[in-house]
Amino acid sequence: MSKSKHVAVVGAGLMGHGIAQVFASKGDEVFLYDADKTILKRAKEKIQRNLMALSEIGLVSREEITTILAHIRLTRGVKEAVSGARFVIEAVPENLTIKQNLFKKMELFCSPITILATHTSGIPISQIAAKIKRKERVVGARFGNPPYLIPLVEVAGGRDTSTDVVDYTYRLLKCIGKIPVKICKDVPGGLTNRLQHTIWREVISSVEKDIADPQIVDEVIKSRFAIRLSAAGSHTDSTGLDHTPLAHDSLLPCLDGSAQISSILFDKQSCGELGQNTETVLSEWDRTAIDTCSQKLRDYLVRWIRMHQQEEKQELKKGENVGIEG
Repeated sequence: MSKSKHVAVVGAGLMGHGIAQVFASKGDEVFLYDADKTILKRAKEKIQRNLMALSEIGLVSREEITTILAHIRLTRGVKEAVSGARFVIEAVPENLTIKQNLFKKMELFCSPITILATHTSGIPISQIAAKIKRKERVVGARFGNPPYLIPLVEVAGGRDTSTDVVDYTYRLLKCIGKIPVKICKDVPGGLTNRLQHTIWREVISSVEKDIADPQIVDEVIKSRFAIRLSAAGSHTDSTGLDHTPLAHDSLLPCLDGSAQISSILFDKQSCGELGQNTETVLSEWDRTAIDTCSQKLRDYLVRWIRMHQQEEKQELKKGENVGIEG
């Protein structure tokens, strides 16, 4: 399969700049759009910092950084970004009206065969596509944060999305080195966010009910079940399907099943305590702690990537040996 040579990323904020970096790193020409010139300027700076950090640990060379940055063109015009693009991915704020209006605008300027992907974290794809004429070309492509390090991307079609569009998106993401997975249903949040928010709801509830301090909750997650998830998955089978229902019988009625947002979040917002952005919220953050946390996360993800690459090489070598023996 040949890669899409002109990719448009619409929205240069938290996720958009990282998605642009991913495509540019694989040789695609990328138009990165945002209406806010300050966000655009910061996006290019963030990409450069990301690449410099990767260079320090040997994942990219200084020469490659120059080439990658040259592949990214900043624009404040939607028409300039999407005209001629084979693949467009939207990464604007999670507001249905904003997304629907944007997709209507993009449809006016792009080719009839252009695939319009959305990186929505919570809105059903069918709702985003509802106001445009060619709904069959709208697909979900949910990257993880940070996009340039998290390997998995969820691919999901809406009610009217064609199978060809889903398949093309899947192959394209595989072509740029990602691990794409197809989600069977167009549900709010996809699969990843539903699993994450289930955990987060219980985390917040545990703090709100004084079951444990935030630092203890984090330690329990990091040093207990989270360390085995990457290798063992959900771990249900190894626990034993005969034992799991017994645990569920006593535990599930006690878990937080609320469909309402916790009041503790609104209380913190009203006080201007917004997490790492303001160095406060459930845990106290200072700039040093934030930088240390980011560094630890990046180092961990890099180790994971290297381990995964090594496993792939070993599997490839096994396959070659089987072919020789055969």
